[in-house]
Amino acid sequence: VFILATSMMMIFTPSLGYLGYACDRADVDSANVTEMIVNVPALEVKVIHNGAEVMKFPIAVGSPRYQTPIGDRELSQIIWNPSWYPPDSPWAKGAKPMGPGPSNPLGPVKMDLGGDIRMHGTTNEASIGHAASHGCMRMKNADAKTLAKWIQLHHTQETDEAVFEKYASEEGMGFKVVE
Repeated sequence: VFILATSMMMIFTPSLGYLGYACDRADVDSANVTEMIVNVPALEVKVIHNGAEVMKFPIAVGSPRYQTPIGDRELSQIIWNPSWYPPDSPWAKGAKPMGPGPSNPLGPVKMDLGGDIRMHGTTNEASIGHAASHGCMRMKNADAKTLAKWIQLHHTQETDEAVFEKYASEEGMGFKVVE
């Protein structure tokens, strides 16, 4: 269960196969409670705001070889037009860093979840609905932008709609939003 507030943690429940986020409920403004639940076996993420489902998206999760990790995580930032840096992993051996743009494997936005795990767009939208990633949760680019925008508008100080036009018009430049 993910409650967006000042302190966010991501929790995986192995017995249920759900990946989600949570914080201490005492820190939460009860009039603005958002839960984001990633159901790994169902390959989907749901956003529940004040008890009502407001969004649901299909996702790709980690492949059998590179499973989406189990454990607590913190959503630390949203980065629009991210750069990609190859992780220290055998699958990325010899890969070169890549700046923002249409060929970037992270797509137009990434939401950092700690370590090398993210929820992000992709250049391989055919992978959505499959266990196909290297541990991250991939989303269709339009869905990733919709989710990141919703989180930003509801749970950060960056709430001016004009910033989204700036992100789109300056796609070669990265923009960091900290929760």
